[in-house]
Amino acid sequence: MALNLARNAVENDKTCAFFSLEMQASQLVTRILASNTGIEGNSFKKPHLLTSYEWLNISEHIKKN
Repeated sequence: MALNLARNAVENDKTCAFFSLEMQASQLVTRILASNTGIEGNSFKKPHLLTSYEWLNISEHIKKN
């Protein structure tokens, strides 16, 4: 929930800092990418199984942000 609040703030051109004591930065990035791309979070654990469409979706999201 806190991650969604932070994401919404940033999407509305607000400054936001987010700290997590429970998750590593890589886990946060994975969760954000999964949420924004609609790709299942567990799929990022086996990137060789991602489709070319999913890779394109991830790439476009990263370029946009």
